[in-house]
Parts: sequence; C-alpha cells; structure tokens
Amino acid sequence: MPDQTPTLEIAMAVYGGEHGGYLEQQLKTLFAQTNQAWRLLVRDDASPDRTLDILRAWRERYPERIVIIDENEPRRLGFCGNFSRVLEVTQAQYVMLCDQDDLWYPDKVERAVQAMLKLEDQFGYDTPLLSHTDLRPVDGSLHIIAPSFWALYRFSPRHYRSFGSVCLETVISGMASIFNRALIQKAGKIPPEAVFHDGWLEITAAAFGYVEARPEISADYRRHTSNASPSPRSILFMLLRILKNPIAWRRGYWLRREPKLSLAKAFFERFRDDLSTPDRQAAQAMAEFRQKNFWQRRHAIIKHRLFYSSPLYTLAFFILA
Repeated sequence: MPDQTPTLEIAMAVYGGEHGGYLEQQLKTLFAQTNQAWRLLVRDDASPDRTLDILRAWRERYPERIVIIDENEPRRLGFCGNFSRVLEVTQAQYVMLCDQDDLWYPDKVERAVQAMLKLEDQFGYDTPLLSHTDLRPVDGSLHIIAPSFWALYRFSPRHYRSFGSVCLETVISGMASIFNRALIQKAGKIPPEAVFHDGWLEITAAAFGYVEARPEISADYRRHTSNASPSPRSILFMLLRILKNPIAWRRGYWLRREPKLSLAKAFFERFRDDLSTPDRQAAQAMAEFRQKNFWQRRHAIIKHRLFYSSPLYTLAFFILA
C-alpha cells in the first residue's frame, strides 16, 4: 500500500463480479469521475469465478490507485463482513462505499466530498458525519424501474427522523453515502449481528453525530436477483397476502423485521453506556420489542417514536406489532 494516504478512499466489497460484466462497468464509472483524488480499496469475498483476475487486471492499469485487500488469503466473510473488513484497513479522512454492480454518475465523488467539507465546517472534524443521496433504480439491462429510490421504497429521509425511527428503519444505501474518519472510529468493527453494514453506520451517525440527506441522484442502482438488499412490495400485494392467510403473513412480517431487531440489539449492546438516556431507551425498546406484550409494544412505539417514513407503514406497524 502506498505510504501517502489520500483524502478519500473508496471501499469496495465484491463477490461474483464476473457476472454480466457488472464489475467492469462499475470500475469504468469510478475512473471516469471528475474527481480522481482517491484510492480504491477492494476485497473479493472468495468468489468462485474470475473476479480476482478482473481486479488484478485493473490494478495493472492503475497500480497506485487500487489496493486489493487479503489478496492471498481468500476467505468468505459474507456481505456485511466483507465491507467491514475493507473499512478496517481504510486510513483516509473520508470514505465512500461502493458495490460491484451499480453505475456512478461522473460528478458523484466531487459532490460528495464538497458536501462532507461543508458538514465538517458546520459540525467539526471530530463529529461522526454521514451524507447520502437518492438513487435511480434500474434493472440488470439498465432499464429504469423508478426515477427515485426514496420514492420507490417510500422513504422520507429529509424529514425529521427520531432516533427511534432510525432504530426501526435505516434508510441509507451504503453506495450512496460518504462519511468521515470520526464515524469510522466511533462505529468500530461491525458485528455480524448487525446484518447491514450501512445500517450500522447510519444508526451510529444518528446517535453520535449527524446524518445529511441530499435530494440528488448520484448513481444508477441496479436491481436484480443477485442484490443483497430486499425489493419493495406494493401495498395491494401486501393486502392480498394478509387477506389470503393473515396468520402466516404476520409470522412472515416478523421474520422480515428480524434483521432490524438484530441491528438494534447489537447497537444497544455495544453502545449502551455511551448513549444519551432517550437514545438508550429507544434502542433498548427496539432490541427487546419481541419480548414485550401487546400493550407494551404500542406504548414503546408512541414513547420512543418508532415511526416509519411512511405514515401508512407506521399505522400498519402499530396495528400488527
């Protein structure tokens, strides 16, 4: 690794990147950025295909710009563990996360760095800061699915969100974000129980610093069967499922929310002594939500403002929880 640490590092975690030529396409968008003052740290999660060969070929073209982590020690860490490992070796003041199958717009890096500089002017270098944008969802062939990721998933990240809301519903996409060294240091090693690396960073920034939502589209977010993040379901689809088998749907409802409960529990166990009293109580309420009775759950929702961005989702949560 070069001795001189750049101001920005891009942390990329890959697995099976040969498929569809997606990794090659993503790398091309990185090296077409208007801001090239960065270094790429990338780790292959023991892919069974030619992913590592692709990365090595790109490193030959940009030997001072690309660092392959654990190149000679392949081991499977999983989606969250792979990103966590790359974050462990970052050194720069600012870090951006990068998936293997999206397409960054040419000014994504430039605008992200400008946003972070403004935040640090406002809050200081020692404050954990995270800035993120909206995205444009596309399919594997780059056909537009929706003009806005936030609208598709019914997120309203620019509106005020209580810490309880963040515990219930983390909304950022890692590849849409930039964050500073203070956040990486505070977040520490991401536990496997957190499930979502970007959720861990968001909840940490919300508790100890500041999260900024910028209403701009910074990349095409490719949606296909290989994505690690879930796809949204329409309200009509959910209603039909509920009417068809309400007991099975309610069981599935909690199974789908288990990762969020696991994230809140892992966060509470790590930071309970560092959190303010209201935030500690909100995190604990979410972590222990399933152990509460019918009325205790509803009391927790109101007291700790465990609200979704969508009022309709919040109403459904209040009724079904």
